Amino acid sequence: MLFNSFRVVKATSAIDNKKLPTRWESAVFFIKSRGLMLKRVRDDLKSPVKRHPTNKEIKYTKLIGESRTPLWAKSHQLEMDLTAGKVHNLRIACRELNGLLVEKGQVFSFWKQLGRTTKKKGYVVGREIREGCIIPTRGGGICQLTNALYDCALKSGFEIIERHGHTEIIPGSLAEINRDATVFWNYVDLRFRYAKTFQITAELTKTELIIRFFSNDELITQQDKASLPPIDIREVKNLGNCYSCGETDCHKNVSMLPHKVAFGKTAFLLDALIPEINKYLNKLAKDGDYLFLPLDGKKRSKDNYKWTFDKKLITREQKYITLKRSLSIRKLKPGAQLQAELFKFDQILAEKMAEAIPYDVAHVVVSQNLLPHLWKTGMLGGRTFDVVSNRLPMRLIQAQLDKAYKKHPNSNTLKDFRLEESFLKMEDQALMAANTIITNHTISRDYFGSRAQFIAPKLTPVEANNSSQRTAIVFGAPPFARKGILEFAEAIKGMDLSLYAPGKGGESTLIRSMFKELPEDWVSSTKAVFLPAYVEHNPKIVRQAIQHNIPVYISTFVGIDGGPNIHILDNIDAEHMRDIIQKRVL
Repeated sequence: MLFNSFRVVKATSAIDNKKLPTRWESAVFFIKSRGLMLKRVRDDLKSPVKRHPTNKEIKYTKLIGESRTPLWAKSHQLEMDLTAGKVHNLRIACRELNGLLVEKGQVFSFWKQLGRTTKKKGYVVGREIREGCIIPTRGGGICQLTNALYDCALKSGFEIIERHGHTEIIPGSLAEINRDATVFWNYVDLRFRYAKTFQITAELTKTELIIRFFSNDELITQQDKASLPPIDIREVKNLGNCYSCGETDCHKNVSMLPHKVAFGKTAFLLDALIPEINKYLNKLAKDGDYLFLPLDGKKRSKDNYKWTFDKKLITREQKYITLKRSLSIRKLKPGAQLQAELFKFDQILAEKMAEAIPYDVAHVVVSQNLLPHLWKTGMLGGRTFDVVSNRLPMRLIQAQLDKAYKKHPNSNTLKDFRLEESFLKMEDQALMAANTIITNHTISRDYFGSRAQFIAPKLTPVEANNSSQRTAIVFGAPPFARKGILEFAEAIKGMDLSLYAPGKGGESTLIRSMFKELPEDWVSSTKAVFLPAYVEHNPKIVRQAIQHNIPVYISTFVGIDGGPNIHILDNIDAEHMRDIIQKRVL
């Protein structure tokens, strides 16, 4: 946001010649601005401007205009905190504009759409330029958004109803080529309209603000668009700021000690503990970083959330949501209802965590089950992020389930839960934008290639296996079709075996009746473990078996490389497993 009072002072003179704004000038400006605000209210009552709805499911696909501007610029170290505030304000503002649908001939008003940039809405102190200096102001920085909207409107051939240029021209900005638009609540506005219905998308990547306009028809030619001058982004120079210019006599001056600069922190948004990945993340953490968890595992003595770090992290938990999730899923059987409930709580948890991420966070590490929901909030915009892969991408999971369903169309469980394509696309986009995918699963490692940071679980055997005294065969997961139980049941048909499987649920009552409940001391009696899974994220029983020198026979989708006592099945096939059991196990 950039707006000067009635006296224009060049940036260089404000610093070099020390023509500082006086308290009297500021008081006069305050009184005049309030009068103009009241006048705008009166004018809008006479000629109301509509607030338009948003529709995140984009209806229009013909791009008619686009504007890209950088979020970060080289500046004084003490000013980076203000720039981070600016980027955070853009995140919030873009959420209000993304998907906005404006009917043909209707006027778009920036302030009508956005409303005042208040603390209650989440806006923080960002960089604003007044009197040629950068000063801290709540909501500061959203002029980058109005600049981009105006630039995009020009490229799209819109009719400009109201636009105010900046009185200070910053080298490298859109103001330098007269394609900027300053705003000041509520009387300095940006307004435009179009002869056709159009839609606005507003997003932040790691480095850019991107505004796009879409419609079904375009009213200007490509030649007209090409005639607009190109944007030459250069480093901003000759601007002072309250943290570095040294003009402490200015009554607007805000001081900040170097040790108070908070920009550059990391936030870890994690769910269930993955021990080997915990060790890797521990190396990335710094004192003062943030740790967001469903529950503080160390404080609450909950091993499944007991992430540990050597550094002093600021821990925040979501006790109420976690309790509600636990109570909600406790009585649900594995299947569509349970998966839908878990998905719902992933969304709630991610949204609550997103609201609490401080604006000084520059990097995020997030568990994959929370990632798509966090991406949807827009809070990853302007930040880099890594993903802790605690499951495979949903598109890959559903492809595997579809593959299994073609083989077993009568299964009660293989077709019971699917997510909409819009969610799959959202997760795909988020995963593509991530810096690194941190995983302990070989399928994820291979799927993401060079962007994967593979952390192999330590599966060093802890004791020898006296196979002559062991007779049981364990199915390494609850006996559902997605775990390969239908093929395994066919493979063992007619065999006199001692069979165990964890959990109380199963593909059917008949299949469940084939297995005894897995006892706590199962390793002492187990001769082999089978898990020909189509989908598997956390093969606990297989890993325990490997550590006790028990042979395991697993599909590639279990996510463990072959090795001593680790046998990768060529395919998920009953005859193949039957042959293995007869020749190697019995």
